[in-house]
Amino acid sequence: MTYEEFGRGVVSWQKHLLELGIKRGDRVGIISEKSPEQLKAFYAIWSLGGVALPVNESLGREETDFIIKDSSPALILTSRKFRSKVAEIFSEVLIFDEIGGGPVEEDLRAEEISPDDLAALIYTSGSTGNPKGVMLTHKNLAVNSRSAIDFVGINKEDSFYSLLPFWHAFALTVEVIIPMETGASVCFAGGQRDFVRNIPSFEPSIILVVPRILEIMKGGITKKVSGAGSRARSLFEGAHRVASSVEDSIKPIRIPIGKVLQKTIFGRVRETFGGNFRFFISGGAPLDRELQAFFNNMGMPVLQGYGLSESSPIISVDHPDRITLGSVGPMLDWMTPQGGGDFTFLSDEGKVSKDIEGELLVKGDCVMAGYWNFQDGTAKEIENGWLHTGDVGYLDEDGKLHIKGRRSNMIVLAGGEKIHPEHIEDILKKSHYIDDVMIMGEKCKNLYACVTVPEEYTDHCPATLKEDIWREIKEHTLHLAPYQKPKDFIILPNFNPENGTYTGTMKIRRHTIKELHRKEIRSLLKSVGEERETA
Repeated sequence: MTYEEFGRGVVSWQKHLLELGIKRGDRVGIISEKSPEQLKAFYAIWSLGGVALPVNESLGREETDFIIKDSSPALILTSRKFRSKVAEIFSEVLIFDEIGGGPVEEDLRAEEISPDDLAALIYTSGSTGNPKGVMLTHKNLAVNSRSAIDFVGINKEDSFYSLLPFWHAFALTVEVIIPMETGASVCFAGGQRDFVRNIPSFEPSIILVVPRILEIMKGGITKKVSGAGSRARSLFEGAHRVASSVEDSIKPIRIPIGKVLQKTIFGRVRETFGGNFRFFISGGAPLDRELQAFFNNMGMPVLQGYGLSESSPIISVDHPDRITLGSVGPMLDWMTPQGGGDFTFLSDEGKVSKDIEGELLVKGDCVMAGYWNFQDGTAKEIENGWLHTGDVGYLDEDGKLHIKGRRSNMIVLAGGEKIHPEHIEDILKKSHYIDDVMIMGEKCKNLYACVTVPEEYTDHCPATLKEDIWREIKEHTLHLAPYQKPKDFIILPNFNPENGTYTGTMKIRRHTIKELHRKEIRSLLKSVGEERETA
């Protein structure tokens, strides 16, 4: 689809929205699988001064009901697939397929839009309570996209490819706004099954991912290598060892060796991603260093980024030519004095400085206008212009940001030890026996783990499986301090968005897991002499 064809589609959508009475300030919901029609809808809504309201199509009835009642949309756009689901909760529904694709003679009608006008409502799927509607203005989105374009170096030759939905602020900025700023293109997968298979056909240059997608890709790559025979597997694993070992070597040696490995041993893997591939950008959750190194070694850089819906969303991202494993990169320029913003860290003791470890605070043109219908909550999040991110981090000597974990997730043991569970969870997920994990132990004497196992192990003898997992937990945590090592664990059913144990971006919902499996958790704690129930 060319930009000209896209423009005609936007005009067609605008015409229908006008006929339905959509006007400045109206919220227009979008509940659908990801599609090019959604892109047209966004720009048609904005051209009329409306507010786009993309909603997670996989949410349950209760959460969807809440969002619709809270935002009061004038209309909901959907696809045939979700028509019946949407019709059950809202009367004003328009199906994408019902918009005619014939010739359009009218020009696009454009309302006078102020930079501070509301552009989108993005409902966050928090770990507790009802979701909150993040109010993003046109200025928020425009400034954020331009900061990212300038830093990463995006141009009209680039093509974006991802599974990330447009209710994810990362995809909204990068795939809806940035292409219009640069003339880049966007590729659409038919679904998760088609995503990897279609990469060679699309030949994208930039692939947006969350760490879970990279884990799936890594699994697919290693499975294919193993299927090619023991010699191929030995060569592949040996090449990774060499690439990793020279990472700490001096630069003149490291670069030639890396290029040789990328052209030979890793060449076939790279070929499956097409000839235009530049890099992945990972966001939405912390990225494990070893997972990042796996792709970096093959000449397929993974830039780790960081942000929040409340910051439109990108706060920082690493640079393709200067990657630091584990870092989420330097701050984008909208948070610099030149860009009109700023950032700092707030320690538990109340000290504020750029040179300490603490909660990250940011201010600037990308900070949200507030939460919809939730002014008290907005006041708690934004104080004197500073957005409290809730994430604890620090800057390294190169000015790159490192995030240690969510402040609200911090576990304080009975002995006063403070622990960010995300780091330990990432370590344990390296075990092939563990699919996902949640660390708990608030006010307990020790930490404990709730783990899920890959499907291929679910039919194993329970006693043997528990022995295998326990052995893996001990081996993977040998290097940790005693208080950071789980004392025991339980196996739970797999986490998923359907039962609310995963958010829409595949992050665990700690509160929901604890509520859903309260009985099993209490039994574990009782068996080890922990009488508290606040783990």
